[in-house]
Amino acid sequence: MMHFLKLPCGLTASVRFPGPTQTQLLKVSESMEKEIIEQVYYKLFDPEESLEALMKQWPSYKKNGLGYVEELHSKLSFAMVQYQNSDKDPDQIGSCFPELLKALADIAGKTLEDASEVSAVLNIDNTELLAIEEKIAAAQNKVEQARAGYLLAKSKRASQNNNKNRVYEENQAKFLKNAEGRLSYLLELKEKLSSKTTQEEPPSRDNND
Repeated sequence: MMHFLKLPCGLTASVRFPGPTQTQLLKVSESMEKEIIEQVYYKLFDPEESLEALMKQWPSYKKNGLGYVEELHSKLSFAMVQYQNSDKDPDQIGSCFPELLKALADIAGKTLEDASEVSAVLNIDNTELLAIEEKIAAAQNKVEQARAGYLLAKSKRASQNNNKNRVYEENQAKFLKNAEGRLSYLLELKEKLSSKTTQEEPPSRDNND
């Protein structure tokens, strides 16, 4: 949600579970101190309410789904500003992922914005490669089916050479040619994306830096 809207953006916080106890001494007088024990409660946004609000901003969202990089990388700066301005309790349950992103960018010698752009390109390509591999598998199945159909039609025409079997064989030959063309195109596209991903990988840092 921090990528899309400025929190709390209408969400209501609810007490979910107790955290650690805090003990402090209050000096009542010069000769007396009073021990105060305070129970800390973590206040979290209701998960169902948060999900409903997120779905309004990102209708195709799915937990552990695809498309995170494509959807969120352009909104990273906005989310980081919100994170920096939020109350960050090191003992509170939550995510320190923004700190990890910043640390990785520092190691790479880049700003967070530059690092996110490189990461976005590489991850988008990887997502596309996975999708193409699925299409290639489906195309290979179609080629096998079309080849089997063509061989059957060829066999029928060899046993009974008439106009009907001739047309059937020609149609099956066209199906096979189209299926092979589709497979060839996908294989070439996969090769181009693979080479693009390799070329756009960020250079390794010099050990002397």
